Amino acid sequence: MFLMKVGIITFHFVNNFGGVLQAYAFQNFLTDEFHVECKIIDYRHWFIRLTDAARRFPLTDPSKCLGPWSHTIGERKERKRKFERFIKKHENLTKYYRTYHRLKRNEDEFDLIICGSDQIWNPYLTLGPAKAYYARFADGSVRKISYAASVGNPPFFRDRIAGYVRSLDDVSIREQTTWLEDCLEEKPGYNVDPTFLLKREKWDSLCSKPVSTEPYILIYLMQSNNEAYDVIQKIQKATGYRTYDISRYGYNPGFIDKTIVDVGPEDFLGLIKNAAYVCTNSFHGLVFSIIFNKRVSLIPIKRFSYRIDDLCSMLNAKRISMEDGRYFEVEYDPVQVDEIMASKRAEAVEYIKRNINHVQHQ
Repeated sequence: MFLMKVGIITFHFVNNFGGVLQAYAFQNFLTDEFHVECKIIDYRHWFIRLTDAARRFPLTDPSKCLGPWSHTIGERKERKRKFERFIKKHENLTKYYRTYHRLKRNEDEFDLIICGSDQIWNPYLTLGPAKAYYARFADGSVRKISYAASVGNPPFFRDRIAGYVRSLDDVSIREQTTWLEDCLEEKPGYNVDPTFLLKREKWDSLCSKPVSTEPYILIYLMQSNNEAYDVIQKIQKATGYRTYDISRYGYNPGFIDKTIVDVGPEDFLGLIKNAAYVCTNSFHGLVFSIIFNKRVSLIPIKRFSYRIDDLCSMLNAKRISMEDGRYFEVEYDPVQVDEIMASKRAEAVEYIKRNINHVQHQ
C-alpha cells in the first residue's frame, strides 16, 4: 500500500506559542485526516534563531524589565525547557538542517512539500525572502504547495516574493493580499490558520490544569506598553477579577496579581481555557480566545495588525471601540463561529485532497 510522505516547512521551533501550536495543529490535521506519513522539516533559519535568542533579553524596555529579568532566570530556563519538551513529544521532525546549504542536500524523500502556515513569507522576519520557505531546496519531481502562508504587505522584495510563489504548484495564503494576487496568473486560495483545523476537544486534551478556582483576567501582550496596562487596570477595576500576566521577563506594573514566566504551550492553552476574560494584542491570543469561547478585549497593535483584521472579518466578529479606541471589545457569535470553522475545515480538506490526488495520479 502506498503511504504518501508529506513534509511541512514552517516556523515550528521558536519560543512562541502561536508558531509551535500552528505547526502541531497542521501536522495532526494532515496525519489524522489523510493518513499520510507527515514530518516537519527541521530547518531553523539563522535570523529566526537570532531574534528568538535576542528575545531572551529585555532590549525594548530595559529600564523597567532588567530588574525582573535578572530575578527570573530559573523561570525563563523552565519556559525554554517546556517548549523543547513539547516539540520533542508532539512534533515528528526530520534530521536537523542548520543551514539552507545543508537543506539543499537533504536526504529526506517527500511526495509533497507544504510551505506554511505562519508568517513564513514575511520578509521582515527572515531578513528578506527566505528560499527555504518557498521549497526552493526541493527538486522538480516533488510537488510543492503552500498552505495559509502569511506574507503581509511589504513595500520591498515584492518581485522576488512573487517569483518564488509562482514556482509553487498550488498556492494557499491566509490573508487577502491584493498585491500578490496581481502578480499571479491564477488567484490563490485562502485558508484558515491550522489552529482552527483541530476541534476544541483536541485542544482541551493538551491544556494544563487550572491555576485558580477564582475568575481571572489573562493578559497576553506581544507588544506591551504603559497605555496597554492602563487600559487593563481599568478593566480589572470594572470586573473585580484577579489579573494573571503571561510575562516574558516578569515585569509587573504594580497592579498585576501574578506574573507567570515559565509558561509552556500546554500552560498557555490552559490559562486561556480557564480564564474569565482575556486581554491581548496577539493574533493567536485572539484565535484561542475564540476557540475556547472567551470574553476578549483587543489592545491595538502597531505591527502586523492585518492578520487580526482579516480574522475578525472572516468570523464576522465586531470590534466595539472603548475609550476612544484605546481598546476594543470583541463580539462574536460562538454558534456562527463554529459554522464558519466547519466550512473552512472543509475547504482545507478539499485543497489538500486535491493536491494529494494530483501526486497519486502522476
